[in-house]
Amino acid sequence: MSESKTESALIIPAAPPPPRAFDRLRYTASDGWAVILRDLSRLRHAPGLAVVRVLAPAGFLLVFAYLFGGAITLPGSGASAAAYREYLVPGIFATTMVTGMVITAGTVADDVGRGIVDRLRSLPSARSAAPFGRTGGDLIVSVFSLAVMIGCGLAVGWRVHRGLGSALEGFGVLLLFGYALSWAGVFFGLLIRSRDAMEQIGPLLFGLPFYSAAFVPTGNMPLVLREIAEWNPVTAVVVACRRDFGDPGGTLAGGAWPLTHPTQAAIGYSLLILLAFAPPAVRRFHRPD
Repeated sequence: MSESKTESALIIPAAPPPPRAFDRLRYTASDGWAVILRDLSRLRHAPGLAVVRVLAPAGFLLVFAYLFGGAITLPGSGASAAAYREYLVPGIFATTMVTGMVITAGTVADDVGRGIVDRLRSLPSARSAAPFGRTGGDLIVSVFSLAVMIGCGLAVGWRVHRGLGSALEGFGVLLLFGYALSWAGVFFGLLIRSRDAMEQIGPLLFGLPFYSAAFVPTGNMPLVLREIAEWNPVTAVVVACRRDFGDPGGTLAGGAWPLTHPTQAAIGYSLLILLAFAPPAVRRFHRPD
């Protein structure tokens, strides 16, 4: 009798089976959605973040469209202010995506400084849920920001000339690029870890559209600057959108490969940015400082 009691006491319960891939995906999606709701609720209580994301590109739209528009010559269109406004608007769309990256980096750096990231690390959630939720919330805000900027573009005379399907393709390229940039913003915010320092570095990131074909054609640029602009990911995205919308500057002969194959280049750049920043961002999010 005593031997059977001893044997039963030594029985170790079997470990629970590891969660299946579908269950892990479901848990990650559920936890990520909770983070998305948290970020969206913060925007509801602090709408200034969303306003700034739209305000800066809208300001550039007004300045370039009405102050510089008549002085900029487009190939095949001359110095027509109306043609330049249609040329400009896709560049403003891309600038909106870059603005989102800078705001994301600053917000994540602020979360690190206030200890919010440490609280998220301590939660019993999926490893990648918080970063995916952060970038998922950014994607929703990008849709809202893009919708506002479309209204601004229509107000200054921009139109889509190639039909709804082609326009949706252009907006899809923009949102993919913005989603990839949001991962870069998360990584930079976790790396810098200080909102004050991020405010000093932010203008360097925000300057990406100014080294591209977003505002002016690259043909008259100095050689070195033209090479930088033609291989800038922002240029590929902008030229792809101009082609999809039927705007001036969407058909370019010669030049660098991203100018002659803008859609492929834009998608390729976006995927490269995702591969370069998403895995390191997830690892850094869960690495104690």
